Amino acid sequence: MSALITPPFTQWVSLIKRTGWEEALPKDLMSCLPVTSIRDLSIKPDALILSGLRTSFTLKYSYIIPAATAVDPKQNRYNEGLKRNIRQAQQDYRLRNSADIEQFLGLCRLSYKAQSLQPPQWLEHVVPAVLRELWPRKSGEITVAESGGNVIAAILTGWDQGTSYYLAGGRIPDDRGASAHALLLDQAIRMAGEHGRAFDFEGSMQAGIANFFQSFGAIPSAYWNFRAYRGMGRLWALLK
Repeated sequence: MSALITPPFTQWVSLIKRTGWEEALPKDLMSCLPVTSIRDLSIKPDALILSGLRTSFTLKYSYIIPAATAVDPKQNRYNEGLKRNIRQAQQDYRLRNSADIEQFLGLCRLSYKAQSLQPPQWLEHVVPAVLRELWPRKSGEITVAESGGNVIAAILTGWDQGTSYYLAGGRIPDDRGASAHALLLDQAIRMAGEHGRAFDFEGSMQAGIANFFQSFGAIPSAYWNFRAYRGMGRLWALLK
């Protein structure tokens, strides 16, 4: 089978633009892409991309804190319950960077298990590969929250010149894990703001997670997901 997909840890892709590209853009871009067994492609909204669109799509959302509001007094945008949880967590947990990939993956597995889900098959391979690219460039890190020498939660973040991204996270499945996770995200948002970057939670279509992201004052940002299966791709999708 052939596949055209958005890579793991990538929220969406964009067109590579060149001079005069607007005039050459077809009315229905999706119809010009290669025919594949599996198509699961997310594209950042663009009026030109969607003009005359005849291909069906699903609207999804990421959640972003703009750079201008990612700095103090940023907590004015947090809801009151989140503020209380973070204040308490600041007393309960110590934050530090970590190079322990296996420990991080273990916490990710716990998070999936708590939701009665299986971790994606690519997780074990993609996380180490991403970190091998980020660490030498000083463009990402694993941050952990610990108490009494025990790691309670951890997040993986990466960044470019304009945006910091929440790539993945894991925690123990109880209230301690939830508060430690919130504290980790608070620090990541703070660091993004200090460097003049926006903070992208990279979204979720699960209502509980979406509400959690928005409790930080994150603004929904729409993108389009194009998904289609042909031939053996339909059987693959059914079995998956």
